[in-house]
Amino acid sequence: MMRSRAARAAAIALALAALHPRAARAQAQTGFGVSRFEPAERGSRWFVADSLAFEGRMRPAVGATLDYAYKPLVTEDERGIERFALVRHQLWMHAGASLVITDRVRVGVDLPFALYQDGESGRASGALLKGASAPALGDIRLAGDVRLAGVAGSAFVLAAGARIWLPTGVRSQFTGDGSLRISPQLLAAGEVGPLSWAARVAFVYRARNEGYAGAALGSELHAAGGVGVALVRRRLFVGPEVYASTVVVDAFGASTTPADVVLGAHVDVMRGLSVSVGGGAGVTPGYGAPAARGLFAVEWSEPFERGPADADHDGIRDEVDACPAARGPADDDPTQNGCPSLPPPPPEDADGDGVDDTDDACPTVPGLRSSDVMTNGCPVSEAPRPLAVLTKTEIRIAEQIPFATDSAEIAGQTDVLGAVERLMREHPDIRKVVVEGHTDAAGDAAYNEDLSARRAAAVVAWLVEHGVDPRRLESRGMGSRRPLASNATEDGRAKNRRVVFSVVERAPR
Repeated sequence: MMRSRAARAAAIALALAALHPRAARAQAQTGFGVSRFEPAERGSRWFVADSLAFEGRMRPAVGATLDYAYKPLVTEDERGIERFALVRHQLWMHAGASLVITDRVRVGVDLPFALYQDGESGRASGALLKGASAPALGDIRLAGDVRLAGVAGSAFVLAAGARIWLPTGVRSQFTGDGSLRISPQLLAAGEVGPLSWAARVAFVYRARNEGYAGAALGSELHAAGGVGVALVRRRLFVGPEVYASTVVVDAFGASTTPADVVLGAHVDVMRGLSVSVGGGAGVTPGYGAPAARGLFAVEWSEPFERGPADADHDGIRDEVDACPAARGPADDDPTQNGCPSLPPPPPEDADGDGVDDTDDACPTVPGLRSSDVMTNGCPVSEAPRPLAVLTKTEIRIAEQIPFATDSAEIAGQTDVLGAVERLMREHPDIRKVVVEGHTDAAGDAAYNEDLSARRAAAVVAWLVEHGVDPRRLESRGMGSRRPLASNATEDGRAKNRRVVFSVVERAPR
């Protein structure tokens, strides 16, 4: 009779358990990913915040971080007194790597492993909770970020991206949720002299949403930030960081809003290699906020020499860019260097004869326009055609200087050179003339350039020998790079074989 009653009682209990699955599950709750520490992508000078060092191309960084947390998960009674620590000691190693693909795109991976952990088991909210007891793999994290604005090293850099945690952790050891987590994020950072700052906000979709020991779980909002200062020639970086999260369905609840503060020091021990130490604690009683935390990290990143700031990316450093916010070409004039090109000024005509000074063979005397470059803009005269005239930009010669074939030896009459020498003697305001040697395109280009340089040097030597101060002269070989006519005809090639006297500096009037 007693056995029959016991059998009926057992059957009733099983039926009730089947009708009330929640009650059955309440006796077999499993753990979740309790750690709130998420290291920044490798290459950052912070533990959690991100300096957004998007510099270089295909530039790698690798490193490992040891994270020790004391009592990150405890249960308390109604009065807030600790009952037992499900996770008392937890020592993580985060091995990670990142790759800056371009100065706008970066990817990263973090492999967490709980090297040591222990805890106590007990009952809470009517359920038996088992403490951590063994090493275990955590949830592997993959990340990708894109720089939206600013450049590394500037006062403001903005980036957006996402993180994905693969369900590789162990729920029973509190190293993972057993389900995928996805987090879109927005990051910002900046540097102003030795001071740096960084911030991050994110939404983390967390598939697991059943509670644990009376506390809600589920998708979360995350935030992190830090400020720091670079010391000792920027080899030492020191500053505090704060990071926190809250479960969306119980926003800012006592147990659902863990927050930590960490003070870190990061030292560049040699080129590309840094060592970091830090310590802190949870500042709220939320699940995952430890009573104490210690951090140690070693990291290597491929060295990158940060160039001078160039805000408008025109290749001209801001310190010498006259228009640092607008792109423009380099210019010898410091007031125009790096500025957008302006329309050319109207041509000058000092003598008012309708012939621009750059084409006027007599720029200071009114004359008539002529097809002859040696008399264009000059008054009608019975005088013989000059061998050399001075314009605004050059000493123009009436005929080319004769050279021996395939040689830099001056051959034949030197009347033209004598005319150039007289002009330079009569015009001491001419401070610098560049003598350019030009050739046609026949033959080897390198040989032509050398020949043109030797011919220009021979002309300078002749002028110096005949009394011109060598400080007023400079020779350049231009080869065939600046043809006047087509090299397809003999007439065109003859025009291209020439010597040009460019006036590059004159004394003010």
